[in-house]
Amino acid sequence: MSGKIHLSKYFTKHYIIGDLLGDGAFGFVLTAIRISDSTEVAIKFISKSKIPDDSWIDDPHIGRVPQEIAILNSVSHPNIINFVEYINEEDYILLITELHGTEWDASNPLLNPIKNPGLRLAKQQKPDELKTGQERVIRKRTSCDLFECIDTKMTKATTQKIFAQIVLAIYYLHSLNIVHRDLKDENIVIDENYHVKLIDFGSASYIPKRPENYFTRFNGTTHFASPEIVKKKAYRGPEAEIWSLGVLLFTIVFGENPFQNKDEIMEGKYIFPSKIDPGKKSLNTCI
Repeated sequence: MSGKIHLSKYFTKHYIIGDLLGDGAFGFVLTAIRISDSTEVAIKFISKSKIPDDSWIDDPHIGRVPQEIAILNSVSHPNIINFVEYINEEDYILLITELHGTEWDASNPLLNPIKNPGLRLAKQQKPDELKTGQERVIRKRTSCDLFECIDTKMTKATTQKIFAQIVLAIYYLHSLNIVHRDLKDENIVIDENYHVKLIDFGSASYIPKRPENYFTRFNGTTHFASPEIVKKKAYRGPEAEIWSLGVLLFTIVFGENPFQNKDEIMEGKYIFPSKIDPGKKSLNTCI
């Protein structure tokens, strides 16, 4: 990711750009400081040119916005990232949310080997050549997501605490007829106390009511996809998300994905690691 971004006077009046958190197919995410109260926030830069026409919604409260923003603005849950505001820039829609989580790096003073076992030093990242109107080179921040946090030395209690929060967030979304559709460890941010929040609602949608409206397109990660998705069948959403929860639990418990290819996913075939705690095995088998 490189280049220069022109930001509006409104943005530069209210925010100061910080570090790079990540980038993907539809844009990238930076941290920023909100000038009014010095609060650090996350800003997702969504490229307008990459937003499908059918992903825009006329929201009665905030106007015409990408569905991701409309959904985040409508939900409120302790395990879902909080919506702050959005800004309509020339080439990007800026989705601004709270910033949650801690950098999972052994050098982080918030972490310690006793409270947070399995810590390791993160690889040093080269500065990105992305520049904004505030003229600074952007530093890549160590990830705050569950992928970086996962370690097989986690206790059963910690594993249960993490997974229970994820289940509560998904249950809440389903109760509102919403499916996330990209549930994975990299879309869950986590702090030093193992408090988690679900992020990245770029693939989120409302649960279709009729079979003819079932989803036929999948923008998520194949390793977490259910058999019907891998087989390219139409799917409703919630059932596939339950499958993703099982894959996620296996990943949290054992530090690896249960499936290595599409054939294994379609067959539902997986093997437990040879040396495992019987309690952890029963935890994963029950789901």
